[in-house]
Amino acid sequence: MQEERELELQDYLRVIRRRLRTIVWVTVVAVVVSGILSFFVIKPTYQAQATLIVVNKAVPVIDQSTFLLDTQLVQTYATLGTSYGVLEHAIQAYNIPYTETQLGKMLTVTAVTNTDLVTVQAQGPSAQQAAVLANDVAKSLAVKAKGITPGYYVSVVDAAVPPSVPASPNKKLNLALALVLGLLVGLGIAFLQEYFDRTIHDPEQLARELGVPVLATVPIIDDANVQVARRQPSKQGRMRA
Repeated sequence: MQEERELELQDYLRVIRRRLRTIVWVTVVAVVVSGILSFFVIKPTYQAQATLIVVNKAVPVIDQSTFLLDTQLVQTYATLGTSYGVLEHAIQAYNIPYTETQLGKMLTVTAVTNTDLVTVQAQGPSAQQAAVLANDVAKSLAVKAKGITPGYYVSVVDAAVPPSVPASPNKKLNLALALVLGLLVGLGIAFLQEYFDRTIHDPEQLARELGVPVLATVPIIDDANVQVARRQPSKQGRMRA
């Protein structure tokens, strides 16, 4: 069994060596295409985040029931963050050049687990615009949250700042994935070519196909060398002349 596994491994390595050029070319093409798309085609997207806090000013001492109520309210405010009323208020108050539907697709409002915090993440074509959108929606959410639940209010505790690097595309990750994908596709093409190739490439392959050992091999003689040899007179002919 171990010998059979060793033979199979040798066969795989033999195919890889024989089709190495195909594997390399496919991998290089995949990496180059990924690099062109990541650096020159795909437009970068930036992401910024603002944080709000839900404050309970009615109950100074928080017990278990109050904590559960606060947790539910935080989730409610997070859902309210992408509601039509909040988005409409943000668009009108801060002159945001998007519709409610467009703005909603650019936002992610999340309740932080086991806290009184709500995060507003915004995506934009520039770092400055992403930060502005996150802050505008966060302020609109704080305004709309007033009066919804007596004794509670929402305020911004951490304003969004323009990010230094884009959130996407992740150029290094794209190149790494292209490298792995190129190798896998190249190996697949190589073994597919080997499957349909019926050419005998070496004596070892001939022995495996026929099931008998190879006793001798005949070297390939180039026709050009044969013609040159025929044109040159032999030493015996020169001596007789």
